[in-house]
Amino acid sequence: MEPQNRERSKRRIFRILGIFAVILVTLLAGIPTAFGFLQIWAITHMACGGQWEPDGQGMTDYEIISFPGKTVNHEIRGYFVHGSNGATIIIPP
Repeated sequence: MEPQNRERSKRRIFRILGIFAVILVTLLAGIPTAFGFLQIWAITHMACGGQWEPDGQGMTDYEIISFPGKTVNHEIRGYFVHGSNGATIIIPP
């Protein structure tokens, strides 16, 4: 093999290894980030269609509540479910 072709082969191998390393680092950082994003999205964008009632879920000890929202200019409605050990549970409709 000529020295020029050998040098060209080395550059090609290093270029391929560099591209592979960039893709690998991107995937190693991107997959957990995407997984975390999807979990946070699911938690913060729950469906609140107003069709849910505690009676339908077997909860009989609840109160319908509403309170003024500080960041939104309307009342926030929900259900206060009596928890055990003094826990407060408020469920949006």
